[in-house]
Amino acid sequence: MFNVELPQDVTEIIDPNGKLETKPWGMKEFAILDPAGVCITFCESANNNHD
Repeated sequence: MFNVELPQDVTEIIDPNGKLETKPWGMKEFAILDPAGVCITFCESANNNHD
């Protein structure tokens, strides 16, 4: 398990171009910027079938 401290204003870490959205290739994605400026993208399949 990770222990991460988030800044008071969490909106500062959301990448302006990385808001949560479903991409044309079928993935739900969003991105954040860590304190060093590294972009981290989180994604999952937009298809809800868990076969």
